Amino acid sequence: DAAARRGERRLVSRRLGAALLALRLLAVLVVFLALLEPMLVWTFDREQTGRVLVAVDVSESMATADRHASPAEKLRLARALGMIGNDTTQRRIDRWIEDYENGREPEWVAPGETDDPQQAAQLARTRRENVSGVLEAVGRLTRKDVARQLLTGSAHPLLDRLNELAVVELGVFAGGSAVAEPQNFDEVVNNPPASLRSDSSDLLEAVEPVVGAHDLPLAGVVLFTDGRDNAHQDESEVIRRIVGVDAPLYPVLIGSQRRPKDLAVATLDYPSIVYEHDHPELKVN
Repeated sequence: DAAARRGERRLVSRRLGAALLALRLLAVLVVFLALLEPMLVWTFDREQTGRVLVAVDVSESMATADRHASPAEKLRLARALGMIGNDTTQRRIDRWIEDYENGREPEWVAPGETDDPQQAAQLARTRRENVSGVLEAVGRLTRKDVARQLLTGSAHPLLDRLNELAVVELGVFAGGSAVAEPQNFDEVVNNPPASLRSDSSDLLEAVEPVVGAHDLPLAGVVLFTDGRDNAHQDESEVIRRIVGVDAPLYPVLIGSQRRPKDLAVATLDYPSIVYEHDHPELKVN
């Protein structure tokens, strides 16, 4: 045995032998720890102010795309959705919005950006084409698209930030209301169930989920809507009921302040067959 150990020492250096011994001991330690069946537990405390209800209007008016919105409105919305701009271009976009609001062509290249007239012309053309494409894309978004992107689709989704502060409850409403889960929220907003009666818009339905017992106090209601309520003739009733909710209400109004100059027919519902002496009903949206 002694001869064998001497032969092994000649074949294996002292440093390599120490490394092999360390590996063997480490393997024994791992097996020993596995037999003990250890458990690693993380604990953390999260301070929350309560629950926040986020309700999204899914009535038919929210399927409208505000193509008639002003360029300033579209550019402001594009920036909010993260479709244009970054930390280094905020002031430049502010200037463009101001130019649009004052009814003039934006100054695409500010004085001092470049001394080369040819380069300035090329830069202005590129920026003009880029903004034009963004405004066109914003004009195709429906109001529901805007609400959904603000909540879940932008670079900094509002729902993520709200979840850091409170327990968030999602809801959708039209003529009725329903609770939505995060995993199917986009689908419910895009294709609301028939039980919600999307031909009507009842703002009182938006606050219905806050009624009833709950472990956490209601910290606030965030309401995404275009502001149209056609379910109540008496606006004072709507105001009185909403004021009765014991929590702040934060409306996020979606849509353009400009009125369209023409009539847009979104859908036409009519019977496929009409017989003599019938009086068919046409439903236009």
